[in-house]
Amino acid sequence: MLGIGLIGLGHHGSRYARHIVDDLTDAALVAVCRRSRPEGAKAAAAYNCDFHDDYRDLVADPNVEAVVAAVPPTFHPAIVDATCQAGKPLLVEKSLATSLGAAQRIARAVSASGARAMVAQTLRFDSTVQTLRAHLSEVAPLHALYLSQRLEPARLAGSTARPRAGAGLCFISASTASICSAPSRDVRSLGFGAGRLNS
Repeated sequence: MLGIGLIGLGHHGSRYARHIVDDLTDAALVAVCRRSRPEGAKAAAAYNCDFHDDYRDLVADPNVEAVVAAVPPTFHPAIVDATCQAGKPLLVEKSLATSLGAAQRIARAVSASGARAMVAQTLRFDSTVQTLRAHLSEVAPLHALYLSQRLEPARLAGSTARPRAGAGLCFISASTASICSAPSRDVRSLGFGAGRLNS
C-alpha cells in the first residue's frame, strides 16, 4: 500500500483526496497539508490521516512515500525542491509553473535528483478518453478534433493576482495528445482560440 501525502485541499486537492480514499485500492491517503490549520485538521480527521500545516513537514513524514501537490503554481518550485531532496515521487497539478524560469528550475531539480515526477495530465487515464482511443480506428482516420472548455476565473482567498486561463490551454493540449494515438510529428497543425463572455 503506497502512502500518499497531499499538499493542498482546495477544489483540486479535495478531488484528489476523495479519489485516493474512495477509488484506489493500492494507495492510501496518509497525510494532508493545508495552510488553514482548522480546515486542514478537520479534513485530516474526515480522511483519517495525519495533518501538517507546512508542506516541508508532510514531505519529511516517514509515512509519506509519494506526494501530490494541488496548490497554485507559484508554490510548485519550493515543493518540488523539497520533494526531490527527499527522493520521493511527485505528481504536480497543472499548470506546472508561472514562468519559463520557474519551469526550468523545476526541471533541473527533478533531473538532478532522479526522482519520479509528472504534471497531472491525468486525463489520459480517464475512461472516456481511453474508450475514444480504443475505438478511433473503427470510425476513420482522425483528421480534425475539436475540443471546448469553459474556464472559470481563479478566486483564491487572499489572491490579488489577475485571473488567468492558461491552465485551460494545457487541458486542451493534453486532451488532444491523450486522444490522438499518432505521434506528435504527424500533427500538421494545432490551433487555439480564446474568447471572453461577460455574464
